[in-house]
Amino acid sequence: MIFAIGMLLIFLGLMGTTMDIFVPVVDMATSQMVGISNLFGMMLIIVGVIVIGVRGFSTGASALFDLPSDKHTILFHHRRGKNPNVSILVGKLLDLEYISSKGKIFKDTGGGFRLAGHDCRTTHETIAFDLPEWLMDYFYHVKKDFGIRNRDEWIKTLKQIRDMVRPPFPDKNLLEKELNKVDVFKPLLKDEKKREELLRLGFDKIKNIEIFCCDGVTHHHEEIEEFIESATPNEIDTLVKQKYLNDRMREKNYQDPGSSFDYSNLIPIGVGMMLAAMAVIILMSYLGS
Repeated sequence: MIFAIGMLLIFLGLMGTTMDIFVPVVDMATSQMVGISNLFGMMLIIVGVIVIGVRGFSTGASALFDLPSDKHTILFHHRRGKNPNVSILVGKLLDLEYISSKGKIFKDTGGGFRLAGHDCRTTHETIAFDLPEWLMDYFYHVKKDFGIRNRDEWIKTLKQIRDMVRPPFPDKNLLEKELNKVDVFKPLLKDEKKREELLRLGFDKIKNIEIFCCDGVTHHHEEIEEFIESATPNEIDTLVKQKYLNDRMREKNYQDPGSSFDYSNLIPIGVGMMLAAMAVIILMSYLGS
């Protein structure tokens, strides 16, 4: 709506500034009318540009106005919280599969989606790599269907699931007995509806935590573990320190030989001396000397 209003204002402004094309100037009254029309037209154009520019800058959507580039990516960055705000950032693709944006560094996992030709990724304030959509869908179903709420429960559940003994197919009683050994499944087994849904999945799907995700592929917990292990940027601290050291060494090595004084410190001194000289001249002119 705001974009449409801004474009409407620009369109009306263009009509106002081109009034002299359609209305011939034959007398003073017509000349004044055309001049007022041009003035209001310019004002409408300026207001329209300000409306679109301010809204695009405040939302970050102005990044989508640029042409797509293979050296940059658009990040939909989530802040933490129960109802987090999402900001649109422009990320720079670095070597060794990293993405840098406004002092933040993320591991590039190669996921994402396309929007208006731009390579877009989803990032989170507390996660050090970009998140593919299927991974978010997987953990949503893990939380919804299996009741696993956090990382500790996830690790504990995987350990207990690996210790399960495969019952003779299709013996649901033995399967239910094995599921009772897993802490996270005990509340689900007390609910008749949840118990039937869980037993219907079968031993293999439960043990592998197989979930059909939004990308049309069935993923399991071993694939998730491999993804997290490969995506965790253990070398980010090293990368940041290396960049800092390179900047410091560049500053030191590119100084003139034998020069250790920062001549930029003379700028405020010179400005102060000029102001003092002007003050003395003005004072002497008032004194008449």
